[in-house]
Amino acid sequence: MVMINAEDFSKAGKAYIGTPYDTMDCQKFYEQCLKDCGLSMDLKGSNAWYRKFIETGWVGSPEECKAKFGAIPKGATLFIHAYDGGEEKRGYHDGLGNASHIGIRTGTGKGAIHSSYTAGCVAESPFKDKTIRNGGWNTVGLSTLFDYGETINRILKGDASGGEVPPWDDTPENPGEGDEMPKTMTAVVDVPNKSTVNMRAKASQKAALVERVPHGETVEVIEKQANWSKCSWKQRRGWIMNVYLVFDTGEDEPGDETEPMDPGDGFPDDGADVQPGDMVTIQISAENAVHFLTVMELVENQIVEQIGRG
Repeated sequence: MVMINAEDFSKAGKAYIGTPYDTMDCQKFYEQCLKDCGLSMDLKGSNAWYRKFIETGWVGSPEECKAKFGAIPKGATLFIHAYDGGEEKRGYHDGLGNASHIGIRTGTGKGAIHSSYTAGCVAESPFKDKTIRNGGWNTVGLSTLFDYGETINRILKGDASGGEVPPWDDTPENPGEGDEMPKTMTAVVDVPNKSTVNMRAKASQKAALVERVPHGETVEVIEKQANWSKCSWKQRRGWIMNVYLVFDTGEDEPGDETEPMDPGDGFPDDGADVQPGDMVTIQISAENAVHFLTVMELVENQIVEQIGRG
């Protein structure tokens, strides 16, 4: 397959400025620019292109792109992306969100070019390498289909020497105790019925769904909190509940796994004379309350299993 020079791609759209939208929508414009650079492809809209970039490269916010690659290169693909249910209406049921529009970063003039329904034609639009909120360009896509230059190509292909920043810094969590945070940490998804766990945009069960991660998959842990962890999996980032993660730290971490209850923890002994329908009073010490809450959380998640976990 032809590898497109990204800078040439960024220039290709200029010839189409003013072309009416009803003869060249955003997808046709994008694919015509590719064809002009020697690559012929025919995907079904910006949603399909968004998923193509996940498959062949990287997607993220403009700010994440600059942090990871050092810059947003000319010829980078731009998306307007949201978790608004639009992908479901178009037949996508993968939790990857809705890419409703596609364009090209030019790095000149207003910064971007696309076929605009609002303008009624191919036109330039503002993009100054930062997220435009409330319906503007908010996602950058880089793909191995393009040549962005040696440095970005190397990072995109996963060469650590390209300058990626590790997910953990070298600062000890408790300075002076000699207990340094590992530079990398992974976890395995562990779902009781071996289905999937929800990856959320924020550490909340009410947050937007980013992805559904299958049981047994390994994720990279970027940040860990009491009940949630920010994880990376197949170019997607989001929060997963710790109860569905088995952490690989090289040693056991107290409090990360549910410990079995002993009779002395306030539950009736195995031989207690308890009949169906009896009311049972359970006394739980403050010390063991955290274990009880963890068990209750597991029960709750079994109940809501049909609408997703986390």
